[in-house]
Amino acid sequence: MDETGGALRRDGTDGTGCVDGGVPRTGPCGCPSRLPITRLAIPGTVAGSMYVQTVHRATACGFAKAANREIGAPRTFTPAESNAHPHADPGTRAVYTAALLLLLPLLVLAGCGRSAPSSYSPHENLLSIAAEFELLASRDPYREPVSRDLTGQAIHRATLLRLGAYEELHPGRLAPEVLVYKARALELLGDYGSALRHYEAAAEYDTELRDYANDRVRKLDRLLVSLAPPPATNDLMEMLVHLEEQGRELRELAGTFDEALYRSLAMREAEEAEVRRGEMMAANRFLLPDGERQALLAFEELVSNHRQSARAMEHALRLARYHRDLAEEEVRLNPPERLGFSADRFRRHYEEATDLLYRISQADGRPERLIARHELDAVLALGEEVARRAR
Repeated sequence: MDETGGALRRDGTDGTGCVDGGVPRTGPCGCPSRLPITRLAIPGTVAGSMYVQTVHRATACGFAKAANREIGAPRTFTPAESNAHPHADPGTRAVYTAALLLLLPLLVLAGCGRSAPSSYSPHENLLSIAAEFELLASRDPYREPVSRDLTGQAIHRATLLRLGAYEELHPGRLAPEVLVYKARALELLGDYGSALRHYEAAAEYDTELRDYANDRVRKLDRLLVSLAPPPATNDLMEMLVHLEEQGRELRELAGTFDEALYRSLAMREAEEAEVRRGEMMAANRFLLPDGERQALLAFEELVSNHRQSARAMEHALRLARYHRDLAEEEVRLNPPERLGFSADRFRRHYEEATDLLYRISQADGRPERLIARHELDAVLALGEEVARRAR
């Protein structure tokens, strides 16, 4: 029902082409309409002022004309429609312009006033340092890359520096807690001796951290026993045997720890011992009996034993480089133009290097991907050069 009691259809018209029944009037678009243009006073704040919003109630025939317009055709406003638009009022337009001019400096300051946090900015209290460390240091140090904070710094290095700054600002405050978090950061850094001393110092305080620190001391003692330094000798074979035994002992020790952190730390150190052994054998392959094959087996075992490591792709790249070095060695020692050149030896290492480098170059999200792409180009260029010289 409309204001006069007439029945309106569902589309808002009374069947006569008007919004409601009665004597039609001429609307702003030239079509018959009962209702004139209405102006509703709606409170709104623009730069602290009230404004009056003009509302135009279109007629049914006006909607029909809008529907019959071609898509994309520009709409032309009649003078009455233009005057009825709320933004057409010069006063309202001036208010909008003034409001934008007032807000523009604030938006610029909001976008430019924020600066990047400092790499090692001091924290307000120990709780914030501990919270960030607990959040990021919970990752597996063997299977996952080093955790980094929002500034891109390694969490264990950043924590040590922030704890040092905290001690300078608050000497002696919460000493056992500071010692424990320093020890945990030193464990991730690989300085197990210093971590052991910090745990021992924290255990001297009569706090609830004493049992925790003593338990860590016992575990680090077992780890340090397996990490005994190599014997003071210049015998290459003796050093290689020591590294082999150390890696095997550390892998066995990892299975005896009841805490996941120390299992990962033991596996990380076993991995490092095997890396040193393989690199030492590759660098001294001319001095070892069957050194070339021994070094190759060491690198292949390294890749096979540590497939779950965060450094797995690095080990594959190390093996690819060794094959590349052997292919280049064949070219340097036996020029392809001469009779002594072994095409089978060159082809074997060349194909292994290109296959490994290609697979590494396809690993998404890995930093070794770009390195492998460049090295693959170099190996392919070497193959083209050998093919040209061996004709």
